[in-house]
Amino acid sequence: MQEPIGAAGVLRPNEKVFGAMARAIDKTTSTLAAEIRRQLGTETMTRFVRSLPAFKPDPEIPGNIRDLLGKLDRVEQSATDARPHGQ
Repeated sequence: MQEPIGAAGVLRPNEKVFGAMARAIDKTTSTLAAEIRRQLGTETMTRFVRSLPAFKPDPEIPGNIRDLLGKLDRVEQSATDARPHGQ
């Protein structure tokens, strides 16, 4: 077995190990991102966020904007209802 430290005392990187680690990190990152997207899109999260004051529309906004926000909510809800369970 060859020592990882050369004659000059410099650590020589093992390309196979670092390559495997980089691939594992990439896979973990993409898996984590997919899991976060999945959880943020759940009905439970949507209900929770809507209960937070920061995510409620200002009561003083013009009526036409409030109507558009209501229409957007209905479209988003119908899209959510049409999605297969778990996506």
